[in-house]
Amino acid sequence: MRRIIVCFLLLCSFAFGVRIGGFELSPEFGFGAQNTKSNGESHSDLSAYGRVWVGVNDFVFAPQVRYNQVSVYQDKLTNWQYGALFGYNFDLFVLYATPFVGLNYSTYDKFYDNKLAYSAGLRVSPNFIPVSASIEYEYLRPTNKFIGREKKMDALRFSVGVSF
Repeated sequence: MRRIIVCFLLLCSFAFGVRIGGFELSPEFGFGAQNTKSNGESHSDLSAYGRVWVGVNDFVFAPQVRYNQVSVYQDKLTNWQYGALFGYNFDLFVLYATPFVGLNYSTYDKFYDNKLAYSAGLRVSPNFIPVSASIEYEYLRPTNKFIGREKKMDALRFSVGVSF
């Protein structure tokens, strides 16, 4: 009976990602709410993301895909971002805190040219449940296709995700 319980606990712990020794593999999906400041105006927007945290000795790398719906005046713009995050895990006994920096290629469906977006943030993930929360700042300056000028877009995003 003890063997069955031990096997069950081991299998449950691997169902939500792998952290063995200095190695980590943890897919994560989630949603976020963001406040985008664009040329002095603030807009509240939603986002969804998927990323896979891969790490060795607490240094982590996460390729990611993010979908943003950006409100600009009366229009809703679709913004897909493809990129990567780089960070370092701090084990704080009951949770992991991961400060990170990121670089994403941002593509818009209309009005703006594709551009690089830069981000920095902090991800917090408890050791005992497969949930994470993060706060992130994003710096983006897309060029308006019609007038040829850069538009200033800064976003502060709060995200909640589930790790598998």
